[in-house]
Amino acid sequence: MSDPHRSEHRLFEALIQADSTLKATVEENRDDAGELLEYPYLWDVASHVAGLAISPEGQGSLNAILLALENALDGDEHVTNLVCVGFLEMLKANGALASVRARFGPKLGFWADTV
Repeated sequence: MSDPHRSEHRLFEALIQADSTLKATVEENRDDAGELLEYPYLWDVASHVAGLAISPEGQGSLNAILLALENALDGDEHVTNLVCVGFLEMLKANGALASVRARFGPKLGFWADTV
């Protein structure tokens, strides 16, 4: 995450702040040059969210992650694409979208309805 001012980097930092276990996921999704593989990272975040959705202890982290994603949808086209393709489509593919959809804010909910 070389440029902290890029919108996607702010998203990734917000996700780590929302749930510190996602820091290890960042490290697992780096290429040989150390660059973060953004879509695979968000696929892992979606899998993590699916697990949190069925865990009574994970509700605080789940809400914080969803809030970070909602706040990241500020009009940046690349971030919107990352959230839609990397997160929402994977959440749908693993069957967890319906179980967390009611917790989405208006922006995340809008995009969830398009995947």
